[in-house]
Formats: sequence, structure tokens, C-alpha cells
Amino acid sequence: MFSRKLLSAYFTSILFILYFALNAMKTQSADPSSIEHFSGWSVTFAMFIIPIVFVYGIGISYLADLLGQKWEMKPTTSVILSFLIHIAMGALFGMMLGLIGIGIVGGAAAACFFLVDQWIAFLRSRQKKAWIIVTLNLPLLVFCALLVYFYAKG
Repeated sequence: MFSRKLLSAYFTSILFILYFALNAMKTQSADPSSIEHFSGWSVTFAMFIIPIVFVYGIGISYLADLLGQKWEMKPTTSVILSFLIHIAMGALFGMMLGLIGIGIVGGAAAACFFLVDQWIAFLRSRQKKAWIIVTLNLPLLVFCALLVYFYAKG
């Protein structure tokens, strides 16, 4: 289960680093097509997103799964409860910073984490290791494609 949480955190981190870097380039960069700006924003946001998702996200995900299993509910109810706990705790993290927008993004990141975690669990139950590899490399491929795109433009 820990490896599944690590893979979910990896996927969520890459996805939200891309989201924030592209958004910052659009609104903050003098040259929005520059590879240097894309790389710089990516590293800047990675310094914050990766520790938050890997420490707080994995911890909350374990807690949500544990609560769902401990209360001995129907599997569907347990999944719904876990999903709601993920979103609530993701939003709460942003609210602790006093920023509503970050709370919304935190909830969205938690929902993404949960959905990827469930997708990986589904694929593992069906022994579809190839799809797990493809799924997890997708954000990295998008990141590399954007680097190539900005390099070719600049």
C-alpha cells in the first residue's frame, strides 16, 4: 500500500507543478514562451509542492483509508468517506494558510491524489502493471514535451 501512495503522490506532484508553472508563466513571466521561465517556475513550485504532497498528502491518505477500514462500512461507503476526508483535509491545509484559493487547489490536489490512488489499486487488482507504468509516466512525458516545446520556441 505504501508504494501505491508514493506513486499517487508522484503523479499528483508532477501534475500540480505543471499547473502552477504554466499558470505563473502566463501571468508573471515577461516572455511566456521561454524555457528558462518554465524551468525556473517548475523548480520553484516543486520545492513547495513535493514536500507537502509527499508528507501531508500521504499521511492524510493513510489516515482516511484507516478510518474507512476501522469503521467496518460497506466498501462503497468506505470509499466515499475516504474521498471526502481527502478533499476536506486538502482544503483545510490551504485554509490554515489563510488563503481560500489555496484551499480550493488543496482540495483539488487531494481529489487527484485519491483518484490516482484508486486507479492504481484497480489496475493492481487486475494485474495490469503495464498500465500502471504508462499512467505514472504520463505526467513526466507531458513535462518533457513542454520542455521541448519551450526549447524549440526560444
